Amino acid sequence: MEGHVAADAVAPLAGRDGRRDLPEQPPDADDRCRQFAGIDRGLVLHHQRTQVGHGVGPANQRAVALALDRSAPLSPLVQAVANLSATGARQAFDALSGELHGSVQTTIVDDSRYIRQAVLGRLRQAPYADGAGNMAALGSGGPMLAYAAAAPGGASADGDRSAFPINPPAAAAVQSADLTFWAQGVGAWGRINSDGNAADVNRNLGGVFTGFDRRFGEWRAGLAGGYSNSSASVSARASSASIDTAYFAGYAGTSLGPLNFRSGAAYAWHTIATNRSVMFPGFSEQASARYNAQESQVFGELGYGMSFGDIAAEPFAGVAWLHLSTDGFTETGGVSALGGASGSDDVGYSTLGARWASNYLMANGMMLVPRASLAWQHAFAALTPTTTLTLRNTGAAFGIWGVPIARDAALIEAGGDLQLSAQTKVGIFYVGQLATNAQDHSIKGNFTWRF
Repeated sequence: MEGHVAADAVAPLAGRDGRRDLPEQPPDADDRCRQFAGIDRGLVLHHQRTQVGHGVGPANQRAVALALDRSAPLSPLVQAVANLSATGARQAFDALSGELHGSVQTTIVDDSRYIRQAVLGRLRQAPYADGAGNMAALGSGGPMLAYAAAAPGGASADGDRSAFPINPPAAAAVQSADLTFWAQGVGAWGRINSDGNAADVNRNLGGVFTGFDRRFGEWRAGLAGGYSNSSASVSARASSASIDTAYFAGYAGTSLGPLNFRSGAAYAWHTIATNRSVMFPGFSEQASARYNAQESQVFGELGYGMSFGDIAAEPFAGVAWLHLSTDGFTETGGVSALGGASGSDDVGYSTLGARWASNYLMANGMMLVPRASLAWQHAFAALTPTTTLTLRNTGAAFGIWGVPIARDAALIEAGGDLQLSAQTKVGIFYVGQLATNAQDHSIKGNFTWRF
């Protein structure tokens, strides 16, 4: 079973379409894999014929099978697999793959949008807070605000008036508060579907973001921070991960007439704790690891505010680029424990869409502010994260793929605020990301009380 293994048979390589393609197997891979007792030629041929480059087929199974084949035949791990049936061998390859570590990277990249949403939401509030009537409705939603001082002229610090006219007469703009504090909580749940190789991932997230900003001439700039916890589960592989993340961000925005520019940069520190139950016929072990990852991103958005009768609208376009660096790790456990090499991924996003809002004065004097947003998000660069792992019991290395990041997705927001009085406002809205292979949902609420 010993033989030379080319370097490109160990670690995945980037394909021309931005996905990661499995390298070709060595010419003698069929004959060598057949040496596992109970694994017939039909199974090996199935591995060889799989179109892995197109996201179809058990690429991770094949990678583990070849890693075992390169291992010493009398090692405990090889012996645990050697006498299995074809079905049992597939179960062993899946259980040993450690694909959770690749899917964790997908989860981290996907969750990066929450700090972007919080920061851009705050920057959207600032220019429209100085407006009146339906244009002011575009500043609804976003984080909860607190103000260091009241604005002059009897207005509240964010520019809202005590009365709620829908189309009031023109008046001089009231500048937003010089110093503003804000906070936003988020709770989300989602699922990334299997691509035929890596199994489905279910994710739940909870977090909070907070920051402050002030005016610098025509610009508004500030700093933000936050914390989130994300729980990812791959039930088909009996694996799970908990990801604790701390965020730090800086942001700035300005307006030129109806044109609004918003930008920001963020850095995140991730602490990842993983647990795997490695189970197949005649074998059961637990393996766990704890390691770190760092993520940096820059993002920006251009919006153009306009009005159509009682409805205000803002078409917008945005871009984001992020870099994820993952540290190496060593699992603790039995003979099935893995070691992981450090690695990095780069992903870009473009967004194109529009948001709408309006004011409706109710008979009881309260103001209802409904709003909605619809956008197309496109991801580019490497969309299927990879990890190079090592079977600690044998020293054989192999590359695995996690679930892919959605290339195209619809971003949907819908909700509204209810102005109960000049001092009190409550709101709730839904935020969704819907794609062919993934979906994510969150509900956000806000409450503002001025005193």
